[in-house]
Amino acid sequence: MKLMLGAKEHCLLFVTPIVAGFAMTALPSKAATFASSRGFLETEFSQNSLVTETATNTNALTNAGSNSSVTAEALADATFVSDSSVPLSCVSGSLRTPAACNVSLSQAEGKGNTYFGLGQSDSKVIGNFSVKAGDILSFDFLTGLSLETATDNLDSEYASASGKVAFQLYDDKSNTFLNSFKISGNLNPTGSNFLLNYQGNKSLTFNQIATSINTTSGGNQEIQTLVRASYSRNFNSPTEPILIGNQTNKVSVGEPQSSTVRVPEPSSTLAFLLFGLGCMGVKAKKKASQANSNL
Repeated sequence: MKLMLGAKEHCLLFVTPIVAGFAMTALPSKAATFASSRGFLETEFSQNSLVTETATNTNALTNAGSNSSVTAEALADATFVSDSSVPLSCVSGSLRTPAACNVSLSQAEGKGNTYFGLGQSDSKVIGNFSVKAGDILSFDFLTGLSLETATDNLDSEYASASGKVAFQLYDDKSNTFLNSFKISGNLNPTGSNFLLNYQGNKSLTFNQIATSINTTSGGNQEIQTLVRASYSRNFNSPTEPILIGNQTNKVSVGEPQSSTVRVPEPSSTLAFLLFGLGCMGVKAKKKASQANSNL
C-alpha cells in the first residue's frame, strides 16, 4: 500500500536516477494496480521576454465498489521569470534567468474487485520575444518524461500511462511556424511506444538524449527519457518569436472490460534518485481524489 504524498514530497516531483549523466534503474515490484506519468521542461533564454503567460489544469476522478479502494492525484506547476535578477528553481536546480519551468505529475493506484481511477495534469508557459534584424535568439532546454505501470493480474486489472512534453516556436509578426520539439510516450497492457519528434533541426543542437524502455514479469512497464538541447537562430529581419511550452500527463487504472483505467495512491517509496525541485513560488495546481468502499 502506498502513502499519499505530502506537500514537501510534491516539491520533488520528477524522479530519475543519475549515473554518468543520466541512467535508469528498475523499480521494485508494487502491489495492486499502479500508473504514473511525470514530465518537466526547463528553458533558459538569451534575452528577456516582453510578455509571459502560464497556465495549469488538473483533474482527478475515482470510483470504488464493494471491498475496493482507489486514489488518483494530479499536480502541475508553471512559472516564467523574465527578469534576469530574479532567481528560479526547477527540477535540476537553479536556472539562469530569464527562464521558464514546467513540471507536472499524474498518478493513480487501486485495489479490490471493482474500481476506477483517472488523473490528468496539464502545464503551459508562453513567452513573447522581440528580435532585431541581424540578432540571435537562443535558449537551452532540459526536458524529461517518466512513465510507469504495474499490475498484479493482467486478466483482471488494467493500467495505462501516457505523457507529452513539447514546445512550438512561431513568428507573431509574420504568423509563420519556426520550430518545434516533442517527446511523447504511452504504456498500456498491449505494449509501449516512445516518440522523439522535432522540426527546424538546423537551429536545434542535441547535447544529450537518453531513453530506457523496461518491462518485467507481472505487467510492470517503464519508459524514461531525458533530452538536453539548445536552440539558436539568427534572424535577417525583425521578428517577434512566440515560444509555447506545454506538457500533458495522463494515467488510468480499472478493469479491462470497462475500457477505463484504475487510479493508484501516490507512492512515497519511489526507488529513483530525486532531482532537487525546491518549493517554488510558482503558480501551481493540484487535485486529488480517493474512493474507498466496504459495503
